Amino acid sequence: GVIDLVTGLLRLSGGSGVDTWSGDVTVPVGTTLDFNAGTFALGAGSVVSGAGALSVTGATVNVAEPWAYTGAFSIVSGTFNYNAPSGSIANVALSGGALGGGAGSSLSVPTVFSWTGTSGIISAGTVSIPVGANLTIADAATKALQNGLLSVGGTLVYSGTNTMNTGQ
Repeated sequence: GVIDLVTGLLRLSGGSGVDTWSGDVTVPVGTTLDFNAGTFALGAGSVVSGAGALSVTGATVNVAEPWAYTGAFSIVSGTFNYNAPSGSIANVALSGGALGGGAGSSLSVPTVFSWTGTSGIISAGTVSIPVGANLTIADAATKALQNGLLSVGGTLVYSGTNTMNTGQ
């Protein structure tokens, strides 16, 4: 199926199992798609696109297909696992929870990646900040960077007195 938001907020709270999707989701400017609770598997043929607001506020979201998302994306709590071999999300705000991914996954953040709060990148793949993009790591909270590669070709601004835990 297809989900095409027209106005407002769509907050998804899954049940006790895994909710599996196989259709496209469009999140236009002025709308919000929030993965609030449960586990969601966005499998083969399921691509989320648009320039609206997308958030993970407690759910686990597993992505298999490449995205080219141009809107604002935030991870407040929960886990977002980007398992596709390529793709991009223009603006990422990681303030809690985790950004993960499988071996061979690659996610580019071509505009702004803001990393605050107690949160982590726990990925066996690569998260890249290309030339012309900005990565800001700020505040006093502990951050975790485990298993994967954070590649910064753009500008890195590191401020605050936070601790960065790396390794397995």
